[in-house]
Amino acid sequence: MLRNYTPGMPQITLNLQSDLDKLAGRLAELSTGGKLNRAIAQAVNNVMFDSRRELREAMESQFNRPTPYTLRANLVKPVQATALGITEGEVYIAGAESPGIRHENFLSPEIYGGGRKVKRYERALQAKGLLPRGYYTVPSKYMKLDVYGNVGASFIVKMLSALGALSPRTNRTERSARKLGKRRQDFFVIMPNDPNFPGRQPGIYRRKGDRGYEIVFIYVSDVNYKPRFKFYETIEAQFDARFARQLDRAITFELNNRRAPDASRS
Repeated sequence: MLRNYTPGMPQITLNLQSDLDKLAGRLAELSTGGKLNRAIAQAVNNVMFDSRRELREAMESQFNRPTPYTLRANLVKPVQATALGITEGEVYIAGAESPGIRHENFLSPEIYGGGRKVKRYERALQAKGLLPRGYYTVPSKYMKLDVYGNVGASFIVKMLSALGALSPRTNRTERSARKLGKRRQDFFVIMPNDPNFPGRQPGIYRRKGDRGYEIVFIYVSDVNYKPRFKFYETIEAQFDARFARQLDRAITFELNNRRAPDASRS
């Protein structure tokens, strides 16, 4: 089994020639009329959908509390049997389901390794000059995380509002804007190597009233991931283990369901 892929949106295209050669004897039994193409298409699709299930199970075992959104990332484009042959099919990582959130942005580092993409709120901080280029944010131990280990969207909005880093497109009423303005000093930023705070950890801080302040996001200059989501390996293993058997079943079905000649036309 061969695989062919390029960096970007993870996907895999499979060359099935070696498996087809093994079944040449059975294939020769099929008559014309599209039965062979239908059998191959059915077998490929069955294994691709099996692969999608295996990828979801791999996410659940390899990731720490993956969200339902993450688990929906693996999609299948089924192949189609036509008079000209078989169309191309794919098992791939989904694109964006909502603005600013792309599965491949946070899953590609898990597949290929390396640094992660800048998050949307981090871009907003950069645009305001509150996060240096090349830096990322990491939640501190003081942050309350949701059941999936993520920072809640409402907290992010509150923080960006207090720092004046919300997008101009964000819809806010005049009343809510005045309320946010009164809380602008709830958060503040200490930049890397800030001479006003020598030796202080760079990041975003939250004031705690009379109790001082605490860091909520730490600024780090290097976020690297080791590959741990075996996307391509999982799909290839499924085809190696199941394709020949699925194709044999599909061929048997096509042979056993061949229509008898119409006696009225003889």
